[in-house]
Amino acid sequence: MLRLVPWCLPYEACTRDFFVDLTLAKLEGGVRLLPFSIEAVAWLQTHFDDQAWPAVLSGQAKLSLASMPALAAAAGEAGLRVAVLAA
Repeated sequence: MLRLVPWCLPYEACTRDFFVDLTLAKLEGGVRLLPFSIEAVAWLQTHFDDQAWPAVLSGQAKLSLASMPALAAAAGEAGLRVAVLAA
């Protein structure tokens, strides 16, 4: 089950209920992946090849908007808490 949480910025003191593992930030023409937990990093590592990994880990990877629903659903099914931020 996909569980979306309202928001949580990386350096704020977030309660456990609002902790986010993975943020999908909508940008013009795409989505940026921002992993905030080791679980999200490990999960993302299984979904991207070695060439894309540096961009994914540094938060520079940009995906198409069309891929966002499937990615968010898969991450949620894996037990990650996912937040989607609008542009």
